[in-house]
Amino acid sequence: MDTTQLVNKIQKKYEFLLSIINKYPGPITVTNAKGIITFCSDRGKLGKFSQKGIQGQSIYKLVKEKEFQGSAIISTLKTKKASVQYVKQSDSNNTFLAASEPIFDEQGNLIYVICFSLSQAIAEEYVKTLEREKQKLRESYNVYFSQYYNNNNTIVAESPAMKELFNFAELIENVTAPVIIYGESGTGKDVLARYIHAHSVLSNQILLPINCATIPKDLMESEMFGYEKGTFTGGNKEGKPGIFELANNGTLFLDEIGEMPLDLQVKLLRVLDSGEFKRLGGKSIKKVSVRILAATNRDLKKMVAEGTFREDLYYRLNVIPLFIPPLRERPEDILAITNFFIKKFDKKYNKTTSLTEDLKIRLMSHTWPGNVRELKNVIERIVIMNGYPDKIALAIDPSTQANSKSVPARHVRPQIPLLPYKKFIEAAEKDYFSQMLQIYKGNVIRMSEDLEIHFSGVYRKLHKYNLIPHEYKEKI
Repeated sequence: MDTTQLVNKIQKKYEFLLSIINKYPGPITVTNAKGIITFCSDRGKLGKFSQKGIQGQSIYKLVKEKEFQGSAIISTLKTKKASVQYVKQSDSNNTFLAASEPIFDEQGNLIYVICFSLSQAIAEEYVKTLEREKQKLRESYNVYFSQYYNNNNTIVAESPAMKELFNFAELIENVTAPVIIYGESGTGKDVLARYIHAHSVLSNQILLPINCATIPKDLMESEMFGYEKGTFTGGNKEGKPGIFELANNGTLFLDEIGEMPLDLQVKLLRVLDSGEFKRLGGKSIKKVSVRILAATNRDLKKMVAEGTFREDLYYRLNVIPLFIPPLRERPEDILAITNFFIKKFDKKYNKTTSLTEDLKIRLMSHTWPGNVRELKNVIERIVIMNGYPDKIALAIDPSTQANSKSVPARHVRPQIPLLPYKKFIEAAEKDYFSQMLQIYKGNVIRMSEDLEIHFSGVYRKLHKYNLIPHEYKEKI
């Protein structure tokens, strides 16, 4: 390609870019680092000056001579940070919304400032349009959330511990402090998180749930904080906002927070403390206001001691800790949850399911290591097997019962005292904890660890049944 062809090609590209710039409905102004205007688009005038007349002028001089009242450009020249201001033209009293951005060279030196201006009337119309679109999205989300919540997150709580937990969630409705939910896998931590959000002052804003365990570690930072265009090969050409930006002014639910890498914990702590972060590959600081709900099935305090979870982040998240007891610690909920799922799956499979007393006993005596999630799957299996009574026996634990050579459970009828159901449960539970206190000689901490019951839950049960650990120490 000869010189003439190259010049023509560059000229065409320049004209093409200029035509795009001039489509913007307001002036675009560029100054150098000294405040000298090097470029101005031809869309609209700046004061009394035309496009050509203003080039070469000093923005400092124009403001000093009161051609403009205020200047976003001067603010950016002084601070080297983006600025947004309302600027009034003295000759016409027209008000513009001016947004300026700094441009740096490879060494980080300021070389240009570019400023985009819009008349106040046009800017306000854009804002109104965005607000209308935002309201439409919010209404759509609220409809979806309402349907999802009602269909999948109905609260079933018969046990005192769960009733107390959900009552407390309502008591903190005006609080936006971080909440962390502890509980074994399958206990319903996500349900409680959604319940807290639904009863909070942010209930009309977005709730964005993220499972930290499902995001690859090398992608987690970009998912959390987003990235600018050109940061990744194969990434979105325009860049991508992260979940903090998407959840701005709403609630972010970080499930399985214990799986977050240490290096990312530092950045999460910064966001929690200041509300500020940078996208990957970005230079400008973004500011957000997000309420954090977190959940984990791990012992974060133990992880802090082991050095796998930051102590400062632990205390920052642990403002309002909530503990969901496992299903085995709240037997009052088993049949209530069972009945809820039977209704749900009967409707799904067009069945009419009723439980025998034998099956109820089996459900009540099972330890439910998978908690509510396991119970849900079992009930779905029972509903599907309805009409095949010989198969029902396999529903609770098919992996162990399928090969069992013992007498089927329905032929083994334990001798149960004739008591009201709740009294029977309480009597059995009291006897259980009494025996455990004897075995562990009143050592509640060791007892809670070995039984895999949080010590606060153990103390609640001991208080309920008036069992005093010290007395058991004296007996041994």
